[in-house]
Amino acid sequence: MATNIVPHEIAELIRRKKALYCRSADTKQWRRFSEFALPEATFTFVDALTPDIPMTEGGQCMSFSHRDAFLDYFEERNKDLQYIHSVGPGELYFVDGKDGKEVKAIWSVIFHVGDGEETRGFHGTGAGYYHEVWVKVGDDWFIRSLRFERVYWKIVSLGTGVQ
Repeated sequence: MATNIVPHEIAELIRRKKALYCRSADTKQWRRFSEFALPEATFTFVDALTPDIPMTEGGQCMSFSHRDAFLDYFEERNKDLQYIHSVGPGELYFVDGKDGKEVKAIWSVIFHVGDGEETRGFHGTGAGYYHEVWVKVGDDWFIRSLRFERVYWKIVSLGTGVQ
């Protein structure tokens, strides 16, 4: 029997918090991130073709050394966008040698993003995997590190209006 299997109660708590991560981002409730990510949590976004190099977007390196740097960037960057994240059930494992106080999670994700215009503007669809480390603090669990590896990205421009 594997010893790194995460008990249902812990796995479900982490899954619920991951769902809250997605909903908080999708609804622009950025300050709710304190409910599931440590202040010192790191966030890095890479493309599968260059997994050792953070992506760059509009001159911004997509690697953030703490939660507030991540939030400050995305709160401004995404203020006029609409998006939705849909994550899979995740693969959760205890990290060896951490006495049950650290969990590695891998989540598949599909996301859609657009500029909010119904009949013009742009629409993008992407997919990838979140690789996260969750740590136990007291009786609760928080993201310590998040690394998103994008495996698919397609963006299309929409017409200038309804025909």
